[in-house]
Amino acid sequence: MHWKAQALKNAGSRISRLKAAEAAPSVVRSNQSEVLRQAAEFVADLIGEDAFPELGDGQASADFVAWYLSVLRPLFPGRMGQFDFWPSVIDEIARLPFGDEPDLLKPERRLPGQSSKPGLLALRRLRALEWGAYFKGNGARPMHFQKAIGLSFGAEWDAIRHWRESIVKVVGERRLASALSYAPSGYFIESRKWHKSICDPLWGDGILYRGLIGLPDMSDEVFHGEWEELRTMLSVHD
Repeated sequence: MHWKAQALKNAGSRISRLKAAEAAPSVVRSNQSEVLRQAAEFVADLIGEDAFPELGDGQASADFVAWYLSVLRPLFPGRMGQFDFWPSVIDEIARLPFGDEPDLLKPERRLPGQSSKPGLLALRRLRALEWGAYFKGNGARPMHFQKAIGLSFGAEWDAIRHWRESIVKVVGERRLASALSYAPSGYFIESRKWHKSICDPLWGDGILYRGLIGLPDMSDEVFHGEWEELRTMLSVHD
């Protein structure tokens, strides 16, 4: 965390220098946007991406975030809309541990049928596409790995490949493209010390997805039939 804090501090100093040098507004805004992105990631790392309504006794973390944002505050425009945005956000973060309901930070009202955690759903689905990119990049036959991913995640591959659209809406095209470009390296696969086949961690990711959307586990008949056959075929790509 210390190096991230230092990076934010350095970025803030850079913005101050740009302003003092009367740099072009577009250059200043670009740097401000980058600091905002880094600050958001910093907050998420400190108190958790879903922690705002559930901070409970995490007062120290919330106080630190509120203080740090107050340090960054002078770097940004004074007003946004009809209220002073940053002081309001800082005030909300500081009050969350005491049970105050958030206003600015609360999620938008969901429509019927919408997931309460769209980011989690998108990343679980992205994992299925990463597995596809991994197997393809390592020479597995599509008819084998597509079937294995489908069995694990409880969906036909034709449906899984169309998850791209819903994933992009949440994480963006750039995040999706980056994940798939690195997937052939297997960077996302859990430690291989415990599994006997590459299908074992695939099955684990499938369990996480099934649990998220309420699908039943793979039946014993499928597990000891099709799954075991695919497990043998794909183990050479471990």
